[in-house]
Amino acid sequence: MTQRLTIIAYGTPAPQGSKRHVGNGVMIESSKKVRPWRQDVKYAALQLCERGEPLDGPLRVRMVFTLRKPKSAPKRRRTYPDRTPDLSKLIRSTEDALTDAGL
Repeated sequence: MTQRLTIIAYGTPAPQGSKRHVGNGVMIESSKKVRPWRQDVKYAALQLCERGEPLDGPLRVRMVFTLRKPKSAPKRRRTYPDRTPDLSKLIRSTEDALTDAGL
């Protein structure tokens, strides 16, 4: 049986970067944007899956990230973000959020 699950998370996608050591074994995220993104993804996943059981077996994941236009971009023609984030780090932050949600 094939089951499709679509999770839409609204927020600003943030790549999961390196952690920073601040002392006494405490590590913090190097980017302040990661935590809100992971919370948005986790919230969207929990709203959709209330059963609380992790997904089992082989999974295929398709992720689409939409980024905001730069503020300096023209309003009337198609433009792209001025910086390209690291795709593997975007995927990692999103997968970590889904794991935190119990999927």
